[in-house]
Order: sequence, then structure tokens, then C-alpha cells
Amino acid sequence: VLPAVAKRFDEETAWSYEVGFKGLLAGDRVQLTAAAFLFDWKDLQVRGQDPLTQRQFVQNAADAESRGGEL
Repeated sequence: VLPAVAKRFDEETAWSYEVGFKGLLAGDRVQLTAAAFLFDWKDLQVRGQDPLTQRQFVQNAADAESRGGEL
């Protein structure tokens, strides 16, 4: 049995924001849907692997953000 592995990373947190619109145009013949979003991560956790020992690990990366929209 392998010994317990010490926690080496901080808790990851994220906020998610989204705003959107749905509507009918041209006498209800055309539907328009639009949305914009933002994801904001703090202490993003990433998985890695040591190339010498092949052991996997989790560590914190920098903060991250994702933005986008749909139409």
C-alpha cells in the first residue's frame, strides 16, 4: 500500500457569468438567440506527470479566464 500523498495544491474556485437574449423577429418568422459568457477561475488545478518517474500530480496553475459569445 502506498503512503498517503500530501495535498500540494490550493482549492480551485470559479465564477461563471452569462447574459443572453431570445426573441422573435419579422412577424415571428425568425428567431434570434444571443449570449455572452465569462468564466473566472482562481487557483486553477492542472494535472501533470513527471517524465522520469511517470507519477501523476495535481498543482495550481495561474488564474484563468474564458470569454465568449454565441449568436
